[in-house]
Amino acid sequence: MPSELNPRVWDSERKLHPDIKKALLSISKEFLDDVVAPITIKHIILTGSLCTYQWRPESDWDLHIIADPKEDTCKETVLDYFRVKSKDFNDSHDITIKGYKVEVNLKDLEAEYQGKGIYDLIKDVWLVVPQEPTNSLNDPEVLTLAHEFQNRIDDMVVQKAPLKEFKALRDELKQLRTTSLAEGGEYSIGNLVFKTLRYSGHLQKIADYRKSLFDKELSLETFKKFFETEISI
Repeated sequence: MPSELNPRVWDSERKLHPDIKKALLSISKEFLDDVVAPITIKHIILTGSLCTYQWRPESDWDLHIIADPKEDTCKETVLDYFRVKSKDFNDSHDITIKGYKVEVNLKDLEAEYQGKGIYDLIKDVWLVVPQEPTNSLNDPEVLTLAHEFQNRIDDMVVQKAPLKEFKALRDELKQLRTTSLAEGGEYSIGNLVFKTLRYSGHLQKIADYRKSLFDKELSLETFKKFFETEISI
């Protein structure tokens, strides 16, 4: 676990380096130029591991644009649009700054957890100053629990477990992280386990395998078998 904020990102006074700030704001403008939903921008912020003492070579820029939908619009519809627009932008671009990938997320609010850092790019100030860690990715409890999940995921892939088991495991991990963040914040054991699985590629392994199983279930051959079975009954 690093003992300081990333010096490639922050200066000695914990201010974001100007060239990085300019680049992130330019990306934000590029993103917003293609947004057609009626919104009011509240903040453009930087958060995630590069705003904490947990930064790693695998870290990315969590660039979050916080916006309010206009009052006369259906909020749920607009929030769905936010999610789709963010995913489409990230899938369509491969932007890096200082070797770290940029991920843009348009949302209506930013959750705050103990230990989490949030930096306002427009005002150039910390909204929430990061706290030094109480636990680390190398803690025995984190390593043990992460290893157990890694073995479960690897075994499920080898054994070609059904889609419902991968969905259940995904939900279990999401609940572990949500509960841990609510109770212990950024440096909680559950959140650190989740980060370890992301860094090791096991979360992506779940996503890739679920997608392959889902595609297979929706394939023409599967539907043909389904209809043949239905007809024969």
